[in-house]
Amino acid sequence: MRKSCEFKEVIYDVNADPTAVRRELEEINQEYFTNLLKQRGDISEARVKEISEQMESDRLEILETVKQAQAREKGQDFRSCIEDYLRSTGKDELNPEAIKREFKVLLDDPQVGISLLRSRLSQFDRDTLVINYEGIKQDFAKVFDDPQAGFEALRDRIH
Repeated sequence: MRKSCEFKEVIYDVNADPTAVRRELEEINQEYFTNLLKQRGDISEARVKEISEQMESDRLEILETVKQAQAREKGQDFRSCIEDYLRSTGKDELNPEAIKREFKVLLDDPQVGISLLRSRLSQFDRDTLVINYEGIKQDFAKVFDDPQAGFEALRDRIH
């Protein structure tokens, strides 16, 4: 059990980039562990099998943790993009059709959506972008609960 905890600490740094850790963990497997252990020459076949199975179990557990961290990170990036979009979009563009089109781009291809948002944001100075953050969050939440009321609240905020 102690060795298992030590191994988990070796393969997972909570402060590391989840994407990089995931990539590294996906490059190894039980066969990799087995081959390394066999190279030692001082461990029985049965023990090699036991250790490599435990290491693989630990790797899969950490891989799942990393996938969850990666999903949380992407979700945060997505929320930030939406907040930036709402802060930077002109009042004429805050209509259901335009928002649906922009969100479709964000959902279909987040990288392209982020690029479009960055391009849009680069057209504004910082003072233009400073808006009541909490109010926008509340209005945005309304968009999901009641799209028409949410859009109207956002449009009224821009006026």
